[in-house]
Amino acid sequence: ESTDQKANIQQPRQPKFIAVCHQKGGIGKTTTVCNLAASVAHAGSGLRVVVIDLDPQGAASSQLGETDELASIGAYDVIVSGEIGQGAIQTTKISNCLLVPATAQLAAPEADEAMRSLSYDDVRKQLIENLAGTDLVIIDCPSGLGTNASLAVSIADAIILPTPPHVSEVRALRQTIEHVKRLRDDAENIVIPLITKCDTRNQAQATIRSDLHDESGGMWMAITG
Repeated sequence: ESTDQKANIQQPRQPKFIAVCHQKGGIGKTTTVCNLAASVAHAGSGLRVVVIDLDPQGAASSQLGETDELASIGAYDVIVSGEIGQGAIQTTKISNCLLVPATAQLAAPEADEAMRSLSYDDVRKQLIENLAGTDLVIIDCPSGLGTNASLAVSIADAIILPTPPHVSEVRALRQTIEHVKRLRDDAENIVIPLITKCDTRNQAQATIRSDLHDESGGMWMAITG
């Protein structure tokens, strides 16, 4: 067996990062995060998922975790300090899926300044080191295009932008895409709009969905219902 083959066997797999974000709230971000985590980490897949909840409201933490209370240590500490302290990673209701929960610190005024000062390359490198053996890291972002969401977008391998097929949400979606393009030169290749809350029996929604699909060259995912 060659040295290169031994190195490949011993090297732990590195996670891929997906950021789920949108300018508006109430469009299905957290539902997308939880459903994606559950589908990837389902029993028998052999894949390990970690959800990082960067939303101070903690909706993903509440849905996946064992309590509705915000954690005392979690996403803020992991991102800013770059270390996985005791209790920073929790088990969830989903097998093979772990959670780095939201904390109250994410909403503190000083958190924005602290996160703005971070090197995105360093954050990604530290997460890869600390989460070695993980296959997929899914980041739930708060609504808006602030510091937390921008950080997640900047370190992500793919960016999912959920949106219902409504005129106001589509307008916000286009604004979100433009923001992502300002952050990432490769945005055209890594942005995945995701149609949510679509009632295909509704002609207006079906038309918007079809128009968006054509506009993007068919590069849209879609979830109905």
